[in-house]
Amino acid sequence: MEMTHYMELLATNQPWNLILFMAIPVVLAEILAISELYLLFQNKSSGRVYSLSKFAGIAAGIYFTGVFVYLFSTAVIPLTTNGGWRGIADVIAVLTYLSGVVPLGVIALLELNLIKKDASERDKKKTHVFWIGAFLVLAHIAMIFGMLNPTVAGWKESDSESSQHQMSDDTTMSSEMNTSMEDMSQALKNKTGDEFDKAFLHQMIMHHQGAVEMADAAQKYAKHQEIKDLARNIITSQAAEITDMERWQQEWGYMSESDASMMHTMH
Repeated sequence: MEMTHYMELLATNQPWNLILFMAIPVVLAEILAISELYLLFQNKSSGRVYSLSKFAGIAAGIYFTGVFVYLFSTAVIPLTTNGGWRGIADVIAVLTYLSGVVPLGVIALLELNLIKKDASERDKKKTHVFWIGAFLVLAHIAMIFGMLNPTVAGWKESDSESSQHQMSDDTTMSSEMNTSMEDMSQALKNKTGDEFDKAFLHQMIMHHQGAVEMADAAQKYAKHQEIKDLARNIITSQAAEITDMERWQQEWGYMSESDASMMHTMH
C-alpha cells in the first residue's frame, strides 16, 4: 500500500518518530487547550494551572519550530527539488502539518511577552484559544490527508521517481563493478612472470564464473528471447574458457591439490 510522506514519517523508526513528531506536539497543545479554557472560564491569571499553561505554550512553540526547521530542510526542500511528492494529498498533509508552527509560534511569543505586550490577560487568553484551535484544525487536516492512500487522490508513481530508482540501481551496480575491476587490477599489480599468470588466471576464472551465474539467471527470468539467447551464448563461451584456464592452472602447477579437488567436485 502506498502512503504519504506524512504517514511514512510516523511509521518508520517506531516508536520514536511517532513520539517526536506527533505525540509531543499534540500533548503540549492539548495541555495548553485544556488549561487555557480552564483559566478563561475561571478568570484566573495565576496558580499552578496558569504556570502549566505558560510552560506548555513556550515549550510547544520552541519545540515545533525545531521540528519545522528539521523537516523543511530534510523533507520539503528535497521532495520539491527532486519532484518526489506523491500527489496533492501528500502535499496537503505535509504542509498543513508544518503550518502548525504559525499558531504555536504565536502562542510562544505571547507567553514570552514579545507581542501584544499591552493586551489584558483576558485578551491574551482569547488569543491563545484562537491559535490553539487553529493548530488543532491544521493537525487534523494533516492527519486526514496523511492517512489517505495517495493513489486515491489520483497519484501514480511518476516517471521521474521511477527514473530515480533506476538511476540508484544503476549507480549501485556500476559501483560494484568498478570495485570488482579495481580488486582485479590490484591483484595483478607489481606481478610479473609466473606470479602474474597465476594471479591473472585466478581472477579471470572468478570473473567468468560470475558472468555464468548472471547469464544463468537471465535464462530463467529474462522476458526477451534475445536476452535468453545472449545468456546461452555467454554460458557456452565462458564455461569453455573456464575449462581452458583451469587446465592451464593444472599443467603449469598454479593449482593446489585442494583447488584441483574442488574443481573436480564442481564439474
